[in-house]
Amino acid sequence: MSGFDAKNIAVQKTARYHHRACSEETRAQWMIAHGYGMLTTYFARKFESLPNTNELLVPEGLHRFYVQGTEGRVGASWMTKEERENDIRDYIQYLNKLYSKHRKEAPLIAFGFSQGVATICRWAAQLTHKPAHLILWAGVIPPDMDPYAWENVYANVPITIFVGTHDPYRTDAHNTLYQHIKSVGKHVDIVEFDGAHAVDAQVLTEWYKRQRF
Repeated sequence: MSGFDAKNIAVQKTARYHHRACSEETRAQWMIAHGYGMLTTYFARKFESLPNTNELLVPEGLHRFYVQGTEGRVGASWMTKEERENDIRDYIQYLNKLYSKHRKEAPLIAFGFSQGVATICRWAAQLTHKPAHLILWAGVIPPDMDPYAWENVYANVPITIFVGTHDPYRTDAHNTLYQHIKSVGKHVDIVEFDGAHAVDAQVLTEWYKRQRF
């Protein structure tokens, strides 16, 4: 556009998140990133069945929009292709501030669903204190993170990948990437379940019972 320069200015933004504190000593602390077009008001309910020894932090993406048309159901997004570098930087700062506000001396479980997988991967990668467990549900590592560098980044971080057998977004490329992560990671588990593109609370709860958090 002739005569115009595209510039940026940092502004203050009010972010919403859902928080479930523990009724007793915290055994684990979860940072949970939702998928595209979701709100934490509803997404957080997927994790209600986890024992109350788990503190849950469920941040909402900074960009809200009407899912269809100009009214009705509202969803949130972490980023789009437009100004993506700035959006990534903004949400990493947001998650860092949230984690700093609530951080406990307890194992950190970083969980991402769908678009939230890319979000949680980017956030976890820049932490000096790496998660005790990384859960990737129905999503992939973002393309700007070299999957072949995972052996160095997450060499000692257990990773669990959940994939639904009827997920319409699952492709051969996803399967190849999942298998590659499993081949380079030291503690990688791929959990297939009978389901679509959604977090199955029962599958998650049954998986949790087999862990030692």
